[in-house]
Amino acid sequence: MARKPSIVGRKTSLYVDSAGDAILAARDGAVSGVKRYGRRSLLFRELIRRYDEICRDPPDLADAEWSVLVAAGKAWDGQTDINAGARWAHLLGAVRGNDRLAGKLRELGLAHQIAIVDYIERYWAAKARCDILPPLPARDCSRDPAADEQVVEGKRSAVG
Repeated sequence: MARKPSIVGRKTSLYVDSAGDAILAARDGAVSGVKRYGRRSLLFRELIRRYDEICRDPPDLADAEWSVLVAAGKAWDGQTDINAGARWAHLLGAVRGNDRLAGKLRELGLAHQIAIVDYIERYWAAKARCDILPPLPARDCSRDPAADEQVVEGKRSAVG
């Protein structure tokens, strides 16, 4: 007999520091109240969903520019420090000498910076899993996503 898929999410431990508690409390009152009735889980799920929406709106960069940034992100493999600010600084250092790209990157707002870092992280994670690589972001619809899709052993991926 086949089991029905559960509509309840998988339980995962999440260790929240004082900064995380402050983020939650700023959205829903006292920290002690946030922890009750699954409210904390609800808030975290919503924050993750919002982050995902931000990452789905990357800046419009040429394929060659994305390639430079993705290559620079390879150095992040295995690093335990996943601070987006540090990774952004690494990308800015990697494009030193490419004034045009460096200028474009410096003009980007925080949401686009995060979207770039997130795409690069998803790219290298997919590569490490031997999974489908996420297609290069395209905002102007000029790129055919099917042409960019790289299938490895017929696997499907949730990245991208």
